[in-house]
Amino acid sequence: NTGSRLHVPGGGRQVRATVLQFSLHTFYNMPKKEGKKNQPKEKTPRTPTQKRIMYCCLSGAVCVAGAAFTAKWRTAEVDPVINQSGRAWQERHYGLLSLSSSSSALVSWEKVEQGVCLKAKVYAGAGNGVQSQAKMAAGALAGSASSLGCAAWPACVQHTQLRCEKYKAHVMWNQGVVALMSLGAAAALLAAALVYTEEEAKKIEDQEQQLKRTSMGLAGGAACAVLGPAVYAVQSDMMFKALAANAHYPYAQLNMSFYAAVVGAICLTLASAFATQRFWAFQKSQDDQQWEDASLVANAGFSGGGPAWGPPPLMGPPPIPGVGGFGPGIAMPPQH
Repeated sequence: NTGSRLHVPGGGRQVRATVLQFSLHTFYNMPKKEGKKNQPKEKTPRTPTQKRIMYCCLSGAVCVAGAAFTAKWRTAEVDPVINQSGRAWQERHYGLLSLSSSSSALVSWEKVEQGVCLKAKVYAGAGNGVQSQAKMAAGALAGSASSLGCAAWPACVQHTQLRCEKYKAHVMWNQGVVALMSLGAAAALLAAALVYTEEEAKKIEDQEQQLKRTSMGLAGGAACAVLGPAVYAVQSDMMFKALAANAHYPYAQLNMSFYAAVVGAICLTLASAFATQRFWAFQKSQDDQQWEDASLVANAGFSGGGPAWGPPPLMGPPPIPGVGGFGPGIAMPPQH
């Protein structure tokens, strides 16, 4: 007791004060026990494979998403033939959602498609009349047929109709490519988040589900990222070649946005390969562990650590009789 008196001759009060100070000092300096809730949870260090998956996912998502919304998938250089004819043809850039106009301003593909299709309808209606045919004949005789415009030239009308058809198909295909690449980028970001928040599960089944979910998601995202640029390259190539078949239409070469999408697809493919290899390695380790456990159980009977293999003791052969034909312990009668 801190307040108890110590009968020390000549120093009772001093000793009592000293004991009280020592007790208070000991109480306030005692190490406090922190509860489990206040203790910071130790994070499991990430493996090199997890880091590779996250880096590839983030790099691929940035490349794929950035390429999908830029307008430099194809580029047509300055055409000297068109410039010599008096029309200024500047460098044109073609993207998935927009393209550059003659004034280098970006215009959406849908707006261009609607304008061309409207012209095709107007030209088709103007060219069917008898009056327009007469005007074209009169203008040709006068040497000023070009002043009548595209509606007076059947080849121009047909080309405008062809452009309308090709632009419609191109807009639909481009929207599909944008959807594929958006799905690929979203799958990559989701997989990176799953790997970042991964923790060592207590149950083997839960851990297997984590690895399987990540590998399957990345496989789907990589497939979308690879399919998108491939579809665009084939479809746009067919469109430009078809438009240049019966008219002078400059061919646009693949540009940096396409190659950025290819780099992103490669990154997602690598991430998918790392995730799949990790999942297969986990399955193989579990199969090896099960085989080892089965082998230990099978060999336990032969090493004396488990039940002996063989028939039970009462099911063995009967004992062999003694020399006199009697059982053991029974002596033969004396012979005289």
